[in-house]
Amino acid sequence: MRTGAVDVDVDEIQNRALALLDQLSAIDAQLALVAEQSGLAARARRGDLEKQKATVLRTLAALEKARLSATR
Repeated sequence: MRTGAVDVDVDEIQNRALALLDQLSAIDAQLALVAEQSGLAARARRGDLEKQKATVLRTLAALEKARLSATR
């Protein structure tokens, strides 16, 4: 489908979203491991993982917006 000047491939959006969901699962697993640790390094790692998680969630939201636009 053609949206503005950008071609939107719904299958590609879905593939990217699935890859991001896998990445999100990996980040959550790492967060669970780090949650059991204490200390400055663990706290820094948790902060880094939370930032990665937020980035993945924002990207998923953008992909969902693109998917919705493509199906209209």
